[in-house]
This record gives sequence, structure tokens and C-alpha cells, in this order.
Amino acid sequence: MDAALAYWRDVTDERLAPSWREFDMARLPPPLLPNTVVYDVIDDGRDFRIRYYGSGMTRVHGVDLTGRSPLDFPWRPLAEFLHREMQNVLENRQPEHLTYIYNKPDRPAVLQSVLRLPLSDDGRHISHIVSLIVFTLGIDASQKFFESRSIP
Repeated sequence: MDAALAYWRDVTDERLAPSWREFDMARLPPPLLPNTVVYDVIDDGRDFRIRYYGSGMTRVHGVDLTGRSPLDFPWRPLAEFLHREMQNVLENRQPEHLTYIYNKPDRPAVLQSVLRLPLSDDGRHISHIVSLIVFTLGIDASQKFFESRSIP
């Protein structure tokens, strides 16, 4: 994650954020790409559209959300949480690094570390958010966690 943040800072220089055109995902550490999600900001943050949904995310969550809103996520509490988190990035207008703990009484906690990088196509407004996720317990443990919460 440090390398991704350093790259974002390098491309940003003294501006709000780099543009989508300037931000080269191929410059991110390759192990991060499968667990990367890129959100387009719609209607000033009233909604978001997922431009890129890494294959690791599809594997963990059991659904490919490319082209869809985070509110389409099948587990509603997470859908609403992700939507609020994207709005937080718009409000804060800077990278955010967060660690989440998901608890379920009959399973060990699942940790995930997330780095969210804002992008700005006009230099004034956040137009995209790159979200990089590292599953601390590994992708298999995280996949089992989300499978345990699927709605039949």
C-alpha cells in the first residue's frame, strides 16, 4: 500500500489529485490489482458507478459489480457502508487508509486494510476513487466470511 500511496503522491504533485487519464493502474504493485475497485462519482456523490472491479473482489464477494453501483452489493449493510465511505472520500478530498474488522460470533474476525485514492479530472472535484484492498487473513478466509453472510 505504501508504494501505491507514494505513486499517487508523485503523480498528484501540488494539486488536489491526479486525473483518471494520468493515473496509470499498471504502476500499482501487481499483487494489489485483483483487489482493486475504481468508482466513478455520479451526480456529485449521490451515487457511484464501479468502473473496475478486480477479479479478487469478484471471488471474495461472489458477484462482479463492474458497471454497477455499490448499492447493488447483495449484502445491504455493506452496500450502504461502501456508499457512505465513498462519500467520506469526497468530503475529505484526500487519501484515506482504514482497517476494518468484521466480527461474527462463530468465526474469527476478518481484517481488511483499505487505501482510497481520490482522482480529479478537472482539478476541483473528485471524479473517481481508487480503492485498494488487502485482506489481512488472506482472500480465502475473506471469501468464506462473505459467503457466510449471503442471503439465500
